[in-house]
Parts: sequence; C-alpha cells; structure tokens
Amino acid sequence: MTSVLRARSLDARCAPRGGALLLLAALSACAVAPPLVGEPVCPAPPREATAKLALPIAPVVPSPVPALATPLGEAIDGVLRDGVLPRTTAGIRVLSLATGATLYEHDAERLLAPASNLKLLTAAGALGILGAEHELETTLSVADDGRTLFLKGCGDSLLRADELAALAVEAASRLDAERSYVLKADLSCFDDVYWGKGWMWDDEPDPDAMYLSPLSVNGNTVVVKVEPADEVGDKPKVSLIPRTRAVHIDNRAKTVAEKKKEPLEVERRPGDRDNLVLVSGPIERGADPVERRISVWAPQAIALEIVKRGLEAGNVKLEPKGYGRSPARVTTLARRARKVGELVRHMLKTSHNLTAECLLKYLAHHETGRAGTAEDGIAAIRTWLAGRGVPLDELVWVDGSGLSRYNLVTATALARLLALARTEPALAALEEALPVAGVDGTLGQRMRGTAAETKVRAKTGSMSGLSSLAGYATTARGEPVAFAMIFAGFAAPVQSLQKVEDRIVAAILASGG
Repeated sequence: MTSVLRARSLDARCAPRGGALLLLAALSACAVAPPLVGEPVCPAPPREATAKLALPIAPVVPSPVPALATPLGEAIDGVLRDGVLPRTTAGIRVLSLATGATLYEHDAERLLAPASNLKLLTAAGALGILGAEHELETTLSVADDGRTLFLKGCGDSLLRADELAALAVEAASRLDAERSYVLKADLSCFDDVYWGKGWMWDDEPDPDAMYLSPLSVNGNTVVVKVEPADEVGDKPKVSLIPRTRAVHIDNRAKTVAEKKKEPLEVERRPGDRDNLVLVSGPIERGADPVERRISVWAPQAIALEIVKRGLEAGNVKLEPKGYGRSPARVTTLARRARKVGELVRHMLKTSHNLTAECLLKYLAHHETGRAGTAEDGIAAIRTWLAGRGVPLDELVWVDGSGLSRYNLVTATALARLLALARTEPALAALEEALPVAGVDGTLGQRMRGTAAETKVRAKTGSMSGLSSLAGYATTARGEPVAFAMIFAGFAAPVQSLQKVEDRIVAAILASGG
C-alpha cells in the first residue's frame, strides 16, 4: 500500500517552484526515489529549459517556470518550506498592477477550495451587473381587492427587526382601521432552496450557517438570552431577541451558588425543523446574562410575525396570515431599501455569508425575471467576468459565500479579478470594501504593528483545513501588486496558516517588485 506521507510528498516533489534551481531539485528527487507500486510517476526532465512540467493530477495546467529566481521568489519559497510544504497544498500568484507581469507564482493554476475568498466573485458580479447604487427593496403593499396585504422581501440580508416594525407602523397609518385585512408573505424573488450545495450539515445552528430566504431578519438568527434566577436551584430566565413564537425553548438549566466547570449549553439540533432550543447546564447566581446567537429554520415566519405585531399595534385588524405571490398591480404602503454598495461592503468587511447568498440569488432574479437561483446568478457573473478577461470556465462554483467545499478556484483567477477591479469603473467600490490590515473587518486583529498595518487591503477565507488571502499591497519600490494565496490540506489551527499568509504579505511589501 502506498505510504500516506509519500503520497503527500510526491505533490511537493513534482510541482513547479519559484525558480530554476528548485525545479532541478524537484526533478532530482524524482530520479533518486523510485515510485512504489500504484504511486503516480514523476515526469521526466524536460529537454528544453522552456518546457512545461506536467503535474500528477488533471486537469491542472501548470504555470510557466520562471527562468531565474528572484529575491521575492526566494523569500516566499523560504516561507513555504518553513511553514507549509510538503504536506499542505499551496496556490499563489502575485501580479504587478503596473506592468501586468507575474512577480511570483506557485501552483497558481491548481484548483483549490477558496472558502470566503469566493465572495470576491460575488462582489464583482453584484457591483458590475447591478451597480453600487442599485437598491434591494422590502415592501408592504395592498392588492387591488383593498384587503390583502403583501410583505415582499427580495434579499436584503441586513434587514433588522426594528426596521420591519417601523415598516409596519408606516403602513398602518395608511390603512382603514374599520376594515379587516389578510397579511401574506411574498417569497417569489428566490427559489425555495434554503441550504447551499455542499454545505456541512453539522454547521447548524452556527449563525454563519444560516437558512436562506428572500425575507430575512436579524441575519436569520435569534439571540437566546439566559439570566440567572434569584434563588439557587431555580431555572434561569430565558428570553429571545427578537421576541417570537416561532422559536420554542426547552429550559433545563439551573441557577447554582458558584461557577461550575460544566458549561451552559444553548443549542438547536442540526436538521431541526421545529426551532426547538435546548438550554441546559449551570449558570451562577448573580452572573451577567449569557447571550448566544443561533440560526433558525424558516426565518420568514419571524419577519411576518414582527410585521403582524406592528400592524396590530397600529389598530389594523388582521385575519390569519400566510404566504402567497403578490399580483402584478399593488399599491405600496411602505418601503425599505438597501444599496448594493452597502451590502457588498458589509459582505467583504465581515465575510457575511447571508449577504453573499442573497446577492447571488437577487442578481439571478434581476437578470432572469424568475425566482432567483444560485445557478442563474453564477452563470450571469461568469459571462460578465469572461467578457472582461477573467475566464472561469474550468472553475467549480456552486454558491455565493464559499461555504461549500464543492467550490474550486485558482489563485490566478482571484489575482486577475483583483487586477480587473483596479481598471474596471464598475468595480471601483470593491477595493474600498476590503478589510484593512490591523484596522477593521476580518483583518482587524492581524498584522498589527507590522509594515502591513493600514497598508494592505485583502479578503480573508478559512474553513477547517483551508485558508486563503487575496488583496492589494505596494512593494518597497512603490509597485502596486495584486496577490492571491490559497492553502488546503492542513490539520493545525487555522491561525498557523494565517501567520504564513502574513509572512508572505511581509515579503511582498519588502520586495523590490
């Protein structure tokens, strides 16, 4: 049987490196280490210096091997040897934005799961096709029959409970207090696929793995607040934010005299469709309240409930609510809107998964006039980017956020997209929306006290065994660059790979370009 370690190291021996000397070393390693039975064989040495080295996997197309090593190449190769290779796979490309030349590459055409760096593609599509000023609407309307109200959402992922309540109050002021109305939710902007392809079932009920709906509220989550009772032995008080009847609490927790090692647990079982939250374990008397945010099933039910309460508070009489598609002709009573630019900025700064998925499906709805699907949104963005020199035909792309492990992207594609954003007027807002090293977003706590602080803008990405970073920097000689790096197949905490990424960024900043 082939050794696991040997199988992993084969990739390191056969893959192209940043310089000619490393290429010769890799070929030498293949010559002196004959393969085991069933193990892929390294390619023979090329006859000419310009020949390309075939990788032992398909359909990867290897990048050209640089004729000479550069200080930047030697620096990054050193970081990889020290902290990554041979067990972890890396794909890296650094492009000069001044000349378009490749300053460094390492397996840049290798298909790897990008995690949240996939959001760069979603952001480019939303900005390029819709435009930063385009608005996503949430409306409360009345049909021509004068009695059927429709609450329609079209993907505003940042819609809050207080905004929905205000929408209801505004609409109530325009309705007849003597009449009785029927309230329905219109979910026709999106399809009814509430979970992305290739998402992990056991990510529930993490708030970053939320259910999808065109009618979102509070990120399609609730906060479970647990407060200790006054008396030891009594159950703590448990409440929900926002208040809702759509979520049910099973309170098995107990107030204790002093802190215990056993944790307080707040959980909803993966796959649960009753929104049953189990609260268990101890909470110390006199302790501060504990708040846990969890995802909820069918979040549109909570949105509908909030609007119903708001209308009734405005003395509007309502019959039992439900769901239905609004007719072509309605009268809008109240409206809330969010600009694409605001949504993209929030998505990239905080790596907000719900925003990415909603933008992708809304884009599909806008382009087709049908219920938005991830597939239609992806097709629209592929076409738009391909027309601007960023071909994505060989990539595997199934969602908007990068949560799916089915996604496969190359470092080259990400670097080319960033280069395009510097020259394409429609993408002007993309760079400004990226986290700033040591300042904000998902880079707020990284690279502080280094040359990168305030100088580097980049999108992060991470899942178990995956880490990525792609963005902009300027070398010591003032040359602007776009860089992209993806790492896959490691067992250490993701922070260890993030340190490697930060060291590579430092090497780029220190280089002469």
